[in-house]
Amino acid sequence: MSQPLFIPVDFDPFAKGELQSTVPTTESQQEIWLSVQMGDDANCAFNLSMVLNLSGSLNLEALHFALETIVERHESLRSTFSPDGRQLCIAPSIKFDIPLISLEELSIDEQKQAWQNIQTDAVKQPFDLIWGPLFRVKLVRLIPQEHRLLFTAHHIIFDGWSLGIFYSELSTLYNAKKRGKIPKLPHVIPFSEYALWSQQQMRTEAYLLAENYWLNRLNPPVPPLNLPTDRPYPQERSFKADREDWEISATTIVPLKKIGMSQGATFMITLTAAFEVFLYSLTQQSDFVLGIAIAGQSVSDKFQLIGHCVNLLPSRTKVNPQINFADYLRWRSDTLMSDIEHHQLTFGSLLKKLKLTRQPNRIPLISIRFNVDRVTKPQKLHLDGLTVESSIGTRYYENFELFIDALETEEQLLLRCYYNTDLFEAQTISSYLQEFERLLNKIVDSPQLTIAQYAEQLSLEMQARCLRIPDESSVAKVNKNGKMTSWLQQRRRPKTVLTVGTLEAQLIDIWENLLQTGPISVEDDFFDLGGNSLLMMVLAAEIEKQFAIKLPLRSLFYASSIENLAKIIRQKKSD
Repeated sequence: MSQPLFIPVDFDPFAKGELQSTVPTTESQQEIWLSVQMGDDANCAFNLSMVLNLSGSLNLEALHFALETIVERHESLRSTFSPDGRQLCIAPSIKFDIPLISLEELSIDEQKQAWQNIQTDAVKQPFDLIWGPLFRVKLVRLIPQEHRLLFTAHHIIFDGWSLGIFYSELSTLYNAKKRGKIPKLPHVIPFSEYALWSQQQMRTEAYLLAENYWLNRLNPPVPPLNLPTDRPYPQERSFKADREDWEISATTIVPLKKIGMSQGATFMITLTAAFEVFLYSLTQQSDFVLGIAIAGQSVSDKFQLIGHCVNLLPSRTKVNPQINFADYLRWRSDTLMSDIEHHQLTFGSLLKKLKLTRQPNRIPLISIRFNVDRVTKPQKLHLDGLTVESSIGTRYYENFELFIDALETEEQLLLRCYYNTDLFEAQTISSYLQEFERLLNKIVDSPQLTIAQYAEQLSLEMQARCLRIPDESSVAKVNKNGKMTSWLQQRRRPKTVLTVGTLEAQLIDIWENLLQTGPISVEDDFFDLGGNSLLMMVLAAEIEKQFAIKLPLRSLFYASSIENLAKIIRQKKSD
């Protein structure tokens, strides 16, 4: 076999102007960068939007000063990426606009519509990771005493932890400027320091232990979690999404916390375990993976850090339906804490090590993500002379099939559920959230019941939704009574006789050279042979070189066999 191929990069980092420094991107950032290559929808799935409702006399000079100082302090907000996603390019300073959009001349109804359009545009507009900037700020005036501040950032440089720092520094800087005082801020942690620390962690004993831990945790392979959907999965992975919110009162949450404390479990673990019982009730699958995010700022002791520091853990559970919730919670608390202790290995690094059967229409391993946060009353959001209310903007693209963000306040638990609209109807998601609340109440009222008994008490409507179809190659239409009324289609693939032509032979040669393995057949899957997202980039470059055609990475991900790849190349050359 010949020498491995390399990615040709035509990139001058100084074309952007003077740079303060360049550092290698973190593994987590590379995972996002590769996902973004799937297209604009995938890119927009990482847009995070935050809104501040500002009532009172707004000092524009103080607001501009605060925002400009935050950007000056934090490297991530002045960063862009090299075209191959390997380098973070940090500018010493950047120019950014804070447009003031006046809606004062509009009626109240017109203002509501215009404001909705502004928020929608903010999350539907993709960021350019190469040229930046990777955040946008807009200020909207409804009347002289009412403003809306809209801040949108790409997740590759901003996370949930970052938002707390952003709000805290915004308050300190705004108030100091308005009072004519020098702001007192804590020492800032450069993101470049975190990125280098992250690289160093990959050479530690703890990292190797974490790698072995996760390979053992996910062996044997975990079956995909198949939540009942309204529509079959599309042929290609979809990112279109929406959000449904659901509020659960303290009368349910307070006794649930007591159950958790009696088993030595935090509220985060208690609620996660309850959600897993709910997933078991819907799917009757006892062995599955749930995505749990860990903040890198806390595990690295770099608390005053804005950036993307999230690590996604594929936490595997095995629900025993014959035990009660308290027993399951006690077991789950131990396993989940062990998962968190072995946080060092990133999700993307783990995927490279696992031999997974890839499905072009589903995210590997983790289809559902669950997150629990506590929201304290806004000391961090005190702006002199203003009444401030904060909220998270919705988004219309999502990386996961289902993502529940549970926010605990003093009065209630707010469930924000982002869902794939190509799979689910809004009514279905509302039904799921309502049923989850019913389960929480059952756990509180009847903690002695087994998990199987909880599952048996699903509502009739939910039982109808969860009707399992015995022939997995078919799709059945189900009515409200849970009866199969008609067969919609059969989806059996006919057996085909495959031939190897000149094009296929060339591709086999490229694959064997790239993957350093052989012999390879036209039906073999690129990822099953040891390929990964970075090698897919090398493959794209070599195809462009040998066949003089440029294929988007999205096409290569979906055509992960030589048979399908050859079809795409022939189609492209005939166009």
